[in-house]
Amino acid sequence: MSLKSNYLKTLIRAFKRDIFYSLINLFGLAIGLATAFLLFIYILDELSYDKYIPDHERIYRLESEFSIKGKEDLFALTSFPLAPTLKDEYPEIESFVRFFEPGQTIFEHNEQIYQEDSLILADSSIFNFLNIELLAGDPTKALQEPNTIALSRTMANKYFGHFNAIGQSLKTNDGDIFQVTAVFEDIPWNTHLRYNGIISAQTIAKQLGEERFNNRSSMAFWNIGLISFIKLYPNTSTESIMDKFPGFYDKYMREIGDQINGDFTLLATPLAKIHYNTRNLQYDMPTGNISYLYILGFVGFFILIIASINYMNLATARSSRRAKEVGIRKVSGAYRNMLIGQFLGESIVLSLAALLIAGIIIFFGIPLFNDFAGKHFTSSILFQPNLLLIFIGLSLFIGLLSGLYPALYLSTFDPVKILKGISISDKSGAAFRRLLVVVQFAISAFMIIGSLIVSNQLNFMQNKDLGFDKNNVVVLSLRDTTIRQNLEAFKQELLKNPNIIATGASSSTPGRNVGIRVMMIEGADGSMEEKTINNFAVDYDYLQMMNFTLDTGRFYSRERGTDINSAYIINKKAAENFNWHEEALGKNFQDRVTVYDSNENNGEIIGVLNDFNYASLHNPIDPIVLLLRDNTNLFDLLSIRIKPGTEKESIEWIKTVRENFQPYYPLDYQF
Repeated sequence: MSLKSNYLKTLIRAFKRDIFYSLINLFGLAIGLATAFLLFIYILDELSYDKYIPDHERIYRLESEFSIKGKEDLFALTSFPLAPTLKDEYPEIESFVRFFEPGQTIFEHNEQIYQEDSLILADSSIFNFLNIELLAGDPTKALQEPNTIALSRTMANKYFGHFNAIGQSLKTNDGDIFQVTAVFEDIPWNTHLRYNGIISAQTIAKQLGEERFNNRSSMAFWNIGLISFIKLYPNTSTESIMDKFPGFYDKYMREIGDQINGDFTLLATPLAKIHYNTRNLQYDMPTGNISYLYILGFVGFFILIIASINYMNLATARSSRRAKEVGIRKVSGAYRNMLIGQFLGESIVLSLAALLIAGIIIFFGIPLFNDFAGKHFTSSILFQPNLLLIFIGLSLFIGLLSGLYPALYLSTFDPVKILKGISISDKSGAAFRRLLVVVQFAISAFMIIGSLIVSNQLNFMQNKDLGFDKNNVVVLSLRDTTIRQNLEAFKQELLKNPNIIATGASSSTPGRNVGIRVMMIEGADGSMEEKTINNFAVDYDYLQMMNFTLDTGRFYSRERGTDINSAYIINKKAAENFNWHEEALGKNFQDRVTVYDSNENNGEIIGVLNDFNYASLHNPIDPIVLLLRDNTNLFDLLSIRIKPGTEKESIEWIKTVRENFQPYYPLDYQF
């Protein structure tokens, strides 16, 4: 019998002899490996965002920093002419592409209505710029004409049952017809540039007119509304562009900048760093938080350490059960290095067996993990050569690390004492195990404390007093003209149901993007000064419906006929920012455009709201004005407060009332 087969038989006998201990070791290590590997896969996927795009290191997103009257705002958006003008001015730029998100688009096809949320308008250069794989169509011609569209494989199959949809057409609810000129392979999930359809940017040019679309006047550079990317030539950098940008500003933007006492700074972020961009940009795409990856990395590392320590503790604690085996092997001529090799081999075999079980756990657990983490992994990820080698290598390392001390410890036993039945002193082993237990407890305490911190943060997010009542509020998108034009009637019909407590229309709502406006405010000496301030439009009912509270003053009122033209409500932060503090009521306050156009100055502050969080809790509360408007075309949202516990019945009632107004768009709402 060979030595290897003897060792294998010994391992099997030891496993069977103490099956409970063996299973604890095996499954403890397997669960630790499975958890750590899932975290590892998640981290790798997050760090791979947009890196599948060739030459991604040469691609940058352009961003805007505006400073108007001392107020600085950062945007992920730029103006229409910025990218093409930069390319004309700077030889470092090889190409550019611009994206514009049109929002929800409704297509009619085969007497069915389809709502699409994943469409963009883009320049025809997008295919070569991002190296998008075309399944059908010519990348140089596909998006050259207005009203042309490229579909992903999934979207083409959805509408036409196959991916070769060239020459087919899709009709929107507005009557526009788009001809399919290309079909591209589905975009990978690890990108923030994921879309199912690309509409030609020439469609916008057709709607606006070529002259307006290609407008390069000073004013055009100050109106932002799309996402712009540039690709640099090799061996160039954005630093040279930034260094020369003041000259660009003087040539194209200073005329308007001087008029509004503003300034503009061009920013650029490498494509692969957008997902973890640390700038707080308005109108940015959803981004990640690199701190979370560090936390998950430490968690995975600690889990592996705890699993390894478990193995070492159990192996050394039960060493007496294998003492006679060690004694007999030594008497039979086994050297210490042979015993070390045996026990290390057993540890590695156990680790590889745990790896196999971990693979089974991952294989069946990936769907649950995807639901929890918002990922789209498949079981095939287990068989990717690079990951497989990493997992096997890590498993071997864990096996060596876990088995090293037990192997060294067991191989030191004195065979004479063992065979005479003299008990083996375990002082050093016990001391080391106590140290390992202390390490385990320390790691466990650290992770428990971390979990409590996370739990407290979640509790803070869920229960923080935001300055308004977000509970039981349904936010309804107002896209149908029939409802917008009859908004008051629609609201009154909703209120006929006792489950509907209140309604209020607005152009935005807390948690969504707000606008920026230049206002004229009364200064300390009574003169009028320009100030930029965040804002969104509301109707008479919105503030009370959201349960905003007043620090001083009153809400807007239908009984006050002058409110619609000359009354303004700001938050407390704005009053402090304008140095009004407790004396804000009655201060002159007016839209800058209105003042300059009419030479009137009759606006005043009628109310100051207690500060409320209308952006992320990561951000400090900024000044804001809630503008009263009676033009329903300005309102994109209708917020509806319902009685707690009546969610299902209330939604059904909202659907029923909507149908009476003959809506075209599907019901779109969220709580």
